[in-house]
Amino acid sequence: MKKNKYKLFTLLLLSLFLIFGVIYFTQGKKASITLSDTRPNILAYSYVSKDDIHSMIDQDNSSYDDLAIYLKNDKGEEYNIDSELQEIYDSFDLELKDDQKVPFGKEFDLRFEGTKDGKTSDTVYEQVSSFEPKVQVLDASDNPLL
Repeated sequence: MKKNKYKLFTLLLLSLFLIFGVIYFTQGKKASITLSDTRPNILAYSYVSKDDIHSMIDQDNSSYDDLAIYLKNDKGEEYNIDSELQEIYDSFDLELKDDQKVPFGKEFDLRFEGTKDGKTSDTVYEQVSSFEPKVQVLDASDNPLL
């Protein structure tokens, strides 16, 4: 009787060890993206370099093999900043002159998608920028040079 209890206890202990081992190894291969505390202040209707966008990622606390960054504009349309940059410019009716600059609107989401061992993880950064344009009226009669 005692022998059966020891066998059952050993079998239960091995089963638990196996289950926790599987959970540990599958969780360790999951992609993760953590954003840094020093995120750039992106102004409404401005251009931001791709390097500044990549610097939003805390490399020490992130783990991924492949990274894709998507921009969702004011209209809710989402584009990959690397492969669909021309489409981003087209959505703002702008001409693409610098392939390292990404145009931003007033409201936007940046979605960082990391992939590791076939598993993906998303992190989203949202911002609504204030936009208060200043209109300055100049009177040419006050300026003797004009």
